[in-house]
Amino acid sequence: MPKIKLTIELVPTTSFYTNVRSILPQREWDRLRKESYAKAKFKCQICGDVGTNQGYRHELECHEIWIYQKDGVQLLKELVSLCP
Repeated sequence: MPKIKLTIELVPTTSFYTNVRSILPQREWDRLRKESYAKAKFKCQICGDVGTNQGYRHELECHEIWIYQKDGVQLLKELVSLCP
């Protein structure tokens, strides 16, 4: 698995407040995020730790990596697991 780097993502205003979690039924989102956690061996893909070791109530969050095309098309590139 390639090393993930923390980056700044400039999101178009047309995509504000929209994400995979808000679009999918809860059951489907849970399945996808849990697959992401398993793929990352239940560790943050940036630091290798988990949120509960850093004072958070939960270990991981699932983050969406998007590709924004000039023609307005938004493509989901991947889901990554990050500490809170």
